[in-house]
Amino acid sequence: MKPLFSVVVPTLNEERFIPRLLSSLAEQTERDFEVIIADGHSEDKTIEVAKTFENALPRLRILLCNQRGVSSQRNIGSHEAKGEWIVTTDADTIFKPYCLSVIKQYIHNKPMQHFTSWFAPESDNPNDALLILLINAGMELGLKAKRPSAYGAFMVTKKTLFGAMGGFDESLEFGEDNDLCRRAYEQTGQLMGMIREGLVTYSLRRFHHYGLLPTLQLYARASFVLLLTKRTPKKLPGYVMGGHIYTEKEKKEWVTMLKNYEKAIKGFIKNMMK
Repeated sequence: MKPLFSVVVPTLNEERFIPRLLSSLAEQTERDFEVIIADGHSEDKTIEVAKTFENALPRLRILLCNQRGVSSQRNIGSHEAKGEWIVTTDADTIFKPYCLSVIKQYIHNKPMQHFTSWFAPESDNPNDALLILLINAGMELGLKAKRPSAYGAFMVTKKTLFGAMGGFDESLEFGEDNDLCRRAYEQTGQLMGMIREGLVTYSLRRFHHYGLLPTLQLYARASFVLLLTKRTPKKLPGYVMGGHIYTEKEKKEWVTMLKNYEKAIKGFIKNMMK
């Protein structure tokens, strides 16, 4: 019997973070789902750790992807999915125990084919709460402006619609999730649905590691380009997937690339205003 949901998780060297995600999925009150790990040949113990959850999850499948990349790995996992709905997430996301139950009820009550929810903060830290508030507000602003945007950390899409769109655009190194939202809107004529409840915890590890202001500035500028042009930047300097990137060396390289990208964005905006 085919499951209702296929939770697709792209992974690369996520042995530190994947246990929290899989533990949260094992605790779901709704059990009609499968988990698909689309792994980019991790060099750590990601696969070994994931396999320890085989008995705790309703269904677990692990796919090895020869082509690394968040979009390509999500597409591979989604192509193999058996569920009626594709739930995309990240290895460092945490699902509330009632998450899948809530979205099951939502799809029975709303004629939506593509939707997301608000995020919940991962700690009681006021700065974390403020960041999540800004992220949620940004998604709401996009809906008001008819520029739907969401995060690959939690999006739900009817599999038939996902297939009709050809999945994620693998040419994009950044903003592939916003691009999918835009194409879903164009395909269906419906704005993305929004469950106004924090169903998952969004990881702020990138903000914590690289610094709040540099990362926030970069996301803000990328969002500005989206609102202005309906398109997201194809590349985000230093935006690399994988749990292995959080080192001091990577941090220094990220800050340097942030500064260069800031100059490029300012030049782009200046030319747009001429």
